Amino acid sequence: MQDIIPWRDSRKLLYWRLRRLLRQNQQERRVQAAGGAIDQGAAAATLRRWFTEDQGATQWSTITRWCATGSSRRPLDEASVLERNLQAIKQDTVLHTVNSLVLELTPSQRAEFIRKLSALEMEQ
Repeated sequence: MQDIIPWRDSRKLLYWRLRRLLRQNQQERRVQAAGGAIDQGAAAATLRRWFTEDQGATQWSTITRWCATGSSRRPLDEASVLERNLQAIKQDTVLHTVNSLVLELTPSQRAEFIRKLSALEMEQ
């Protein structure tokens, strides 16, 4: 809190603040889970940046609704900015992991791995 809250509005303001903090914490944990070794501060900064890019507003009720709608399970083509960005982080994490594992393979193992990947693409 940075200012004195008028008594008349205190319940509403504290309600939205608590609700925002709970939703924000939930979404920060999702960012951390998607990105692997991201700490809480980096997850909070990432979430703040995504919100500002999407909405630009900073009212608690708007932030709370944004975090709530971002967590709904919609198809990716209808997904919110939050869901699309989480999906991108997950894909980057998987690509980075696969890349580091492939670099550890010997050339013959790498050739076998590529052959198997090509066979998977043919099946689909």
